[in-house]
Amino acid sequence: MPNRHLLRKKSSSRRSSISTKNKPSNQRTPQKRGRKSTAVKSSQSPQTSARLALGRTVIADMLGDPSLSFTAAARKWGVDPRWLQKHYGSEFEKDSSGRIKAKVRNPRHKTLYKPTATPGMPVPVVTKSRRERLLVGEWMAALNEAGKGHWSRMRKFPKGKRIGGVLLETDPKQVQEILEALADEESPFERLYRAVARPL
Repeated sequence: MPNRHLLRKKSSSRRSSISTKNKPSNQRTPQKRGRKSTAVKSSQSPQTSARLALGRTVIADMLGDPSLSFTAAARKWGVDPRWLQKHYGSEFEKDSSGRIKAKVRNPRHKTLYKPTATPGMPVPVVTKSRRERLLVGEWMAALNEAGKGHWSRMRKFPKGKRIGGVLLETDPKQVQEILEALADEESPFERLYRAVARPL
């Protein structure tokens, strides 16, 4: 007489093999959503941040120089005027003649200009207080002395200081590049120093 336990075991293994055969082999494990888009965003964020910073620079430049037109400012900093209108439209207004101008948000804010490593391209620095303007003036004075070979004042200046989002460089290599750019400019360094280093 056949063993019942053995028959049950065989029938059970047969059903298991049949169910395994019927199971789709190409079934995929569900993937988590959002990973790809996150990677794309993270790769684009530095470019977006740089572009937004340029937009703020255009606004600051127009505030510092009222004679600078909207189109000329955008062209100067390499920003598409239509992009500016889309992302910073609330920062601009039209005057009685229809000319686009940057809005003055706070009359106490003053725009100064600091030289850069690019000749003839000083960057606007929006200062919110007299203390910030004096700090920019101190940096300019230190830069002036470094240009004469005296670096002690620049070495004492606070490292990594930013005013209005603009870095006041203290690294000797960066400072030297700025001094070389100033030497290549057509306008004299003294005019920049008087305009920035002695704020009211």
